[in-house]
Amino acid sequence: MNEQMSEQSSEQRSAQQRASWPIRALVAVAEKVPHSTPARRVILSLVAVLAAAGAVLLGISGLTLSEGLAPVSGDRASTVRIATIDFLVADGTVFLEVPECVADDDSTVACLGETVDGEPVKSQSAGADPESVEISVADRVVYSGLIEDVLSEAADGGKAGAP
Repeated sequence: MNEQMSEQSSEQRSAQQRASWPIRALVAVAEKVPHSTPARRVILSLVAVLAAAGAVLLGISGLTLSEGLAPVSGDRASTVRIATIDFLVADGTVFLEVPECVADDDSTVACLGETVDGEPVKSQSAGADPESVEISVADRVVYSGLIEDVLSEAADGGKAGAP
């Protein structure tokens, strides 16, 4: 019984020591800093600058997170757009205008863009077959197949098969 109590008390002491080290460090610094009004102002100014920098970094990381989630969240038009862009980038296409997609009343999604060579980029996903997409550059169909295949290959760093 005494052994258990001594083990618990030593565990509690070590936990208290781990939790209190930042406080001890702050107290040690406070003892060495002169207690004058200008010194306090300087310290408070430094704390305020560090807090502001931390808030800015937190805000930037929040924006980055939301931008990173954009490709995996959205409607069908954005999914078709992402699949179109992923396939064409893997194919080596350089865009002058990145494809923009719109959905019709019958749920057909159509995307239009342009390459730097002036060739039109088109993709279409019919409302009757929402899992498939047909992607073309100029008059050539460069891909016709499942949207999921394109997205999976792009996630793996590969390229979906040709039509």
